[in-house]
Amino acid sequence: MRKLLNIEYYIKQSLEVIADYKKKCDALIQVEGNLSTKAVQGKFRYYKSYKTECITHEDYLSETKDLATIKTLANKIYATVVLRLCKNEEQKLKKCGLRKKYDLNILDTAFKKLPDKIRKYADKNVFNDDEQRAKEWLKKPRKTQTNSYRRSHCNAVYETLKGDLVRSKTEAIIADFLYLNNIAYVYEPELLLPWNGQFARLYPDFIIYNKRTHKEYYLEHLGMVTDETYLKTTQEKLLIYAKNNYYPGENLILTFEGTNCPLSKEYLTTLAQKYFM
Repeated sequence: MRKLLNIEYYIKQSLEVIADYKKKCDALIQVEGNLSTKAVQGKFRYYKSYKTECITHEDYLSETKDLATIKTLANKIYATVVLRLCKNEEQKLKKCGLRKKYDLNILDTAFKKLPDKIRKYADKNVFNDDEQRAKEWLKKPRKTQTNSYRRSHCNAVYETLKGDLVRSKTEAIIADFLYLNNIAYVYEPELLLPWNGQFARLYPDFIIYNKRTHKEYYLEHLGMVTDETYLKTTQEKLLIYAKNNYYPGENLILTFEGTNCPLSKEYLTTLAQKYFM
């Protein structure tokens, strides 16, 4: 009887793993277009094909300029193979239980089935647990404005729930909001950006990681928008961001406050729901 219960539990767990894979596959497959490769004058090239009305288009993809698109479409192919294997194994488990040979090493099996040129850019980690990926993201080595070797020289006076030292009460509110909503962030990471033939060293208030989309966002809190000198410095900083393809509302998020006008928690919540969750 115990053995039977163990078998039933194992089948149940296996089906839950498959259901999770299928859910992630459905999200990855929603991407528009398909990836193909062709040999042109002895060199392999990547193309994105897609339809508009009744016309099929095929766009060349550069392995440098369009690398992100190539990876996304390669992952779509990977997810398609994973989904097919999931359905096969799910059917076998439901019909035959453990009486028939099955393969729950689905991700490795699917990855090996990919053509070499697709496998080159497919990412096995797209099926990693989101929480685990967030933990790995947090472990990445980063220089920060307030890390141990600079704490004695900076004006960081508010301690957050996470244990960070931040410069203002509002930054502490933002940090605690992120922490309480299980949103991964790092306070004041160093960011070097090309500017006027040199590099500008910026320290955005936060870098934030979206566990669902695996995208990174920088958040700048503009805490003295009624101060003209502060605004002038802020305008130059935003120009540096824009020249390096960081745009407000895309990968750069801005919050504001001024004299007698504190940060709106409703606005912060709305931003988090759109970009960070």
